[in-house]
Amino acid sequence: MASVSHMPSAGDEFTVCFWYKPDDQLAVTHGYGWDWAGQIASWSANGIGFAVGSYNTGTGTMIVRTTDGTTTGNSNLYNINVGAGALDLPPDEFAHFAITVNSAREITGMWVNGEYVAKTTGTTGYNVTDANTGIFGARFTNGVAGNGNSGFLDDFAVIKGQLTEAEIRKVMTLGVAVAIPEPSTFALLVVGCWLCCLCRRMRR
Repeated sequence: MASVSHMPSAGDEFTVCFWYKPDDQLAVTHGYGWDWAGQIASWSANGIGFAVGSYNTGTGTMIVRTTDGTTTGNSNLYNINVGAGALDLPPDEFAHFAITVNSAREITGMWVNGEYVAKTTGTTGYNVTDANTGIFGARFTNGVAGNGNSGFLDDFAVIKGQLTEAEIRKVMTLGVAVAIPEPSTFALLVVGCWLCCLCRRMRR
């Protein structure tokens, strides 16, 4: 991530949105799909830590952690089952994810393809990356990248405020740049696979 100084600060509400698809080649050569374990994105700055990634529980889960900016301090966790027998997300197709976080750093919900999904009872979360860093597809631990993911990421954004379900569906349908065009405090967009640039967005 080009800069984490533009990311949310303690007391901010925000929404993280992105499209993600597991690596097709992993599915072909190793049988992995949504059950591939690895971080998709993580940052730590301004009193907030955030980490999201796929995990190998069952047929695949999406796991999220927020912290007080440290690796695991004051963690809030949210897990959902996304693989076969749960949401049955096809491993060869993109799915849209939206995660809302309140001012107390509590994860208040996750939406998959525009539909709210309640968290599972068993929860885990990846450790957050080193302080004052941000990274896609891994995390930094004492300056060393690890927990690598292998997949495709598109239209990643951190948006000020907790989006409503209708707003989440608008972002999913139109894309962040069209659905949320005005300047605001923070947003980070990724267009294509692992290509990132800093932009600023707010809700209409």
